Amino acid sequence: MQRFKRYTKRLLLTVVTIIVVLVCAVVYLISTESGLSFLTKQLNKLQPSGVTVESSSGRILGPLQINGFKRQADDGTISVNSFTLDWQSPALWRRTLTIQSARIDGVIVDLNPQPQTEPPLPSTEPFSLPESLSLPLTLTLKN
Repeated sequence: MQRFKRYTKRLLLTVVTIIVVLVCAVVYLISTESGLSFLTKQLNKLQPSGVTVESSSGRILGPLQINGFKRQADDGTISVNSFTLDWQSPALWRRTLTIQSARIDGVIVDLNPQPQTEPPLPSTEPFSLPESLSLPLTLTLKN
């Protein structure tokens, strides 16, 4: 019985230690510039071919700047020279996405034409917008 209690304590301590280490790692990755740099390098390594980010600076929690984003696929290429985002992350606890400022520079969209085998049939119903657009959180744009 004494041995069982000792193993149970060790197992519980191991599980708690693993959880604390994982939480600390996530906090490091989202709240430091070196964590963002590490995530950018991993994104370039692990993403399927066609998605690249040249550099990033700041923190995921804001402000954040991404330079040289490029997505290349069969349907075309999208590239962004610079993307800057400053947002209030604590507002997410109140289910509010508050964006202080956002700026995108140098967007280039180059779409490849896709061959159509058969022209689409025209719709018989008139086009209408939805009555409301409900988002899972409130969106606030400051600048």
